[in-house]
Amino acid sequence: MFKFQEKEKIAFETLKSLLADKPVLQIYRQGANTEVHTNASQEGYGALLLPKSREDNRFHPVSYMSKKTTPAERKYCSYELEVLAIVEALKKSKRLLRRNENIAATNWKYWP
Repeated sequence: MFKFQEKEKIAFETLKSLLADKPVLQIYRQGANTEVHTNASQEGYGALLLPKSREDNRFHPVSYMSKKTTPAERKYCSYELEVLAIVEALKKSKRLLRRNENIAATNWKYWP
């Protein structure tokens, strides 16, 4: 059973302040080196579009996407779901990603 004790309260307050104090989304800068991070499961998949900032040389989110899998997609194996997430993220962001150096990142560890 989940208990919301002091350790959990501190983690929650830290997360809340990080999301509230800094801009969650930034404006996309054309030509920025960009990473597309994805994750997928039988239930759904999602992606983040993260261009590198000139100011601090770090990656900051400019776009989020998520989608629930269809009954047919739920039959996919894990690497097919990860590829689906990458393809859908690239489709959604194709106008922003043209003529840029881009990296697609996933947490699936068994890529050939």
